[in-house]
Amino acid sequence: MKKVLVLLFLLLLTGCGQKINTCDVKTKELEQKWKFVSKNEKVKEIELEIIYDNSIFENIDSFESLNNDQKAVLKKQILSKLGFEKSSYEGLDINVSVNKEISVLVKVNYDKANKELLKKIGMDLDDPNINNIIKEMKTNGATCK
Repeated sequence: MKKVLVLLFLLLLTGCGQKINTCDVKTKELEQKWKFVSKNEKVKEIELEIIYDNSIFENIDSFESLNNDQKAVLKKQILSKLGFEKSSYEGLDINVSVNKEISVLVKVNYDKANKELLKKIGMDLDDPNINNIIKEMKTNGATCK
């Protein structure tokens, strides 16, 4: 019985073979925080948080002074600029947050998401192998764990 409990505990700890990799990219204009969940070296989920530097919005220190209607308009404009009419599609959710800063959180279930939608935001993977993705991210200047 102890062996079965230990095995179940180990499976829970490893997420049934899932692996999580993270990569960060920071430029003057924005910071990107990538999270990849893979199984058997194939990407299953992607989470990307983009945090924009307020200086690209003409040195605005904070967006907190905007009222809710203004924030809603800004969120809609950001979605539109990304090429989307709404914030949720099958396998793809985009959450735009306007508070002290502007951040965009994109969550992708790679197996369910429409690849044409992913192409709009540059997340259509030619090769969903996590090792190749991490290698390419590092080549492009990302710091990955």
